[in-house]
Amino acid sequence: EAFKPNAVLVLGNLALTAFLGEDKSVTAWRGSITEGTLEGVSYKIVIGCHPAAILREPSQLVLLRHDVSRAVAEAASSALDLPRRVLDAPKHAYEVRDKLWAMREARQPIGHDIEGGCDVGVTVCSFASSPTHALCIPFRRMDWSQVWSDEDERFIRDSIRILLEDERVPKVAHNAAFECFAWRWLHGIQIQNVHDSMIAFHTLWPELDKGLEVVASILTRGCYWGTPKDWVTDADRDSYNVIDSCVCLECWQALQREMTPAQRGYYGHSRALLEPCGEMSFVGLNYEAE
Repeated sequence: EAFKPNAVLVLGNLALTAFLGEDKSVTAWRGSITEGTLEGVSYKIVIGCHPAAILREPSQLVLLRHDVSRAVAEAASSALDLPRRVLDAPKHAYEVRDKLWAMREARQPIGHDIEGGCDVGVTVCSFASSPTHALCIPFRRMDWSQVWSDEDERFIRDSIRILLEDERVPKVAHNAAFECFAWRWLHGIQIQNVHDSMIAFHTLWPELDKGLEVVASILTRGCYWGTPKDWVTDADRDSYNVIDSCVCLECWQALQREMTPAQRGYYGHSRALLEPCGEMSFVGLNYEAE
């Protein structure tokens, strides 16, 4: 009780369970900054893999070093001042149109993410105008009922098309090939001026896992936000989707600041392949075949 550190570095699943309870995986949660409780006392904690894991998987060493450095930095203060992601969910179709139009007029990079896909359609999508604010547009609830009338849904989708096909507005997605293919396959929307935070991350750290949760654990200050398996309510799903868009944009912006001219050239070359590879996928050509 006499000693309460500003931050605690929590290493491995056993320590993680002690602070956050059961059913938490250190593989998913590593890099997170959050609040944990031990014997009734709350602490700011930074989560990392156990050093013994490095013996089994040496590639995790760079992540452990990052998490230790993060814990040292967080120990400067006990305050848990994490970014708050704001979900903007208009109730009327014309409000959605106006907000999409404002993003188009601003001509600034926007983060974009969809849930669903070619098999079930786009159930919800979001557009992040900043790392802390995103417009959320649901189309189907968790029970598969429609959110909008047929007329309003067409109206909103037309507004989305205008934004996504405007080449003056950079769109940033993580594994952008998925969003590009889904929108085109389902609705004939061809996204213009596409950027990809996954490709950007690969440009700087090709040896690391490129999942968004790993990228975010390195480039943002925040907490693991779960997977689709954790969704119970519409709000769970929509919040997850919005965080994806915000985090994607924040990571891409950080990566752009860190790239050298040579890395920027490599990224530009890799990004330029998105369109021809997408076209081949759309017409059914296996461009990865030997």
